[in-house]
Amino acid sequence: MSVAVKIGIVGFGLLIATAAYEAYTQADPPEVVAAQAAVSRDIARKLVDSLPADARWNRVSIDDARSGSYRLTLHYAPGKAGPPEIETDTKAVAQGMLLQLAMAGRHPGDERTVIAVSARQDEAGSLLGAARFDPAADRIVYEPPSP
Repeated sequence: MSVAVKIGIVGFGLLIATAAYEAYTQADPPEVVAAQAAVSRDIARKLVDSLPADARWNRVSIDDARSGSYRLTLHYAPGKAGPPEIETDTKAVAQGMLLQLAMAGRHPGDERTVIAVSARQDEAGSLLGAARFDPAADRIVYEPPSP
């Protein structure tokens, strides 16, 4: 094979590699990002609206809802729940978010989706615990508050 052919093959390979890198690193247009965020907020809102009323918590807030990331907070009244109830509640809401995403045709484990549900006392009170989806293990993990 001649030197010119080898240079041509290498050049063609570099051209392909450059095009692939640009396609991989190119950000979605703002309209697409906004539409994805609206769908994600809608999915999170459907979950919150479907939760039954609970005497232990005052409300559930959606802190972040965008494609690939869902963060919710259960706001408890002081003294209304202990660690076992908080663990059960946060894990149940995280599981509900997984189900809501599955019903929307998403695959949280494959998509490495962040799902985190924390519990706080009142509006900005101390952290009481949190549950999160671990896509590597494909399960919900509870994390008690730090001492």
